[in-house]
Amino acid sequence: MGRQFLTSDSSVWPDRYGTGSDGALTISSNTTDATANTTFSGTSGNTTGTAGSGTGFAAGNLILIHQSRNGGSGAGVWELNKISSVGGGTNWTLSYPLQNTYGTTGQVFLLKQYTTVTINGGQTLTGQSWSSGSLKGGILALFATVSITATGNIAINGANASGSGGATGNGYNGGSVPGSGVGFAGEGTSGESVQQNSANGNGGGGANNGTDGGGGGGGNGSAGNAGSGTGGGLAGNTAGAANLTTMVFGGGGGAPTDSSNAGG
Repeated sequence: MGRQFLTSDSSVWPDRYGTGSDGALTISSNTTDATANTTFSGTSGNTTGTAGSGTGFAAGNLILIHQSRNGGSGAGVWELNKISSVGGGTNWTLSYPLQNTYGTTGQVFLLKQYTTVTINGGQTLTGQSWSSGSLKGGILALFATVSITATGNIAINGANASGSGGATGNGYNGGSVPGSGVGFAGEGTSGESVQQNSANGNGGGGANNGTDGGGGGGGNGSAGNAGSGTGGGLAGNTAGAANLTTMVFGGGGGAPTDSSNAGG
């Protein structure tokens, strides 16, 4: 594993905290981050990749690449890189070989290069929520060459549930209440929400009947809780790593068969 700005990196990150070219950032009112991000795919060892859109990106930009769900080298793998050219807008050449393979649910996030970042007291800088439709969001990342001072808050809100009943995780969608049968498992590292009692990666399983609860979604490095009742949804599995060498979104809660016993 490499290029994560860690002392254990096998491939070091030479660009450090960037150049400070974006100046100072002060958050003096509640702000939702609007930094460019788009889908991305590429193969380990290559210096080329395909972006969903070139809007907001340019040669010389520092970027974070993340496999945000199943596919590629596995959900949660990530690395830092730099754009060398954006030929045609979406056919990118990178400055450094990719450390991982990124599939259809990979995304790339522009890393702004500030000098200082200040979040004033009582104010919140909120990242864009993960969208299972566009396969983007759920990440807030930036560089500062001097300091980051947060007397206010930094937040990433949970994604919107794809249907009523399943609670959202800190990223993935909760499962929906079915028209009949088993509740839908929450979206998780194994894929989008699916109608099943078992876990969906770190997404909690759906309940078997109306008296049971949906399973809770797992977090980054921790498992969820099983749903209530003998047929409750199974708990979302542990995913990601506590030291953040792999980073995943919180698993969506599994849904009950009615709206009274949602997963967490």
